[in-house]
Amino acid sequence: MPRNQSNNNSTVGAEVSIHGSCKGTRGRGGWAAVISDQGQRQILSGNDRITTAQRMTLLAAIKGIESINPNAPTVLYSSDRYLLNAIRNETARTANKDLWAKLQTMIDDRNIKYLLVSAPRRADGIDIAKRIANMEANIYTIEPPSRLNTHSGSRAKSPRRPKRSTKR
Repeated sequence: MPRNQSNNNSTVGAEVSIHGSCKGTRGRGGWAAVISDQGQRQILSGNDRITTAQRMTLLAAIKGIESINPNAPTVLYSSDRYLLNAIRNETARTANKDLWAKLQTMIDDRNIKYLLVSAPRRADGIDIAKRIANMEANIYTIEPPSRLNTHSGSRAKSPRRPKRSTKR
């Protein structure tokens, strides 16, 4: 098959909207891909405890593209300028070489058009993907349950009383 034909105007078989999210520069992260294919919508998502936003965005693209028919013309929507620039220009790929290699082998054999979407011109799936990716990143922020009282009996400890003032 020919190398990626991102400017091909053939009919769209599938649309993949992706988003990657990370809490902090390097921390809890989540990704989501919303796939619309032949009137059906599928949502894929996942998370990682320690990661980066770029890594989560790449993973969303890989998982989204993997889930569609390789012969179907596809449009990949993303609000991440880095991802779309690096797909077009391989020299912009500075990190995550393992994910870039996997993504490159996938897109070489497919007919994919890449579109950057911004706030005024959003694709339907981008907002959904963004919300889900953020929810996935927040999964690890949930506090562990408080310790159960190990004393005999079922009475829980009463809260501390404020100290009395020594001045009268």
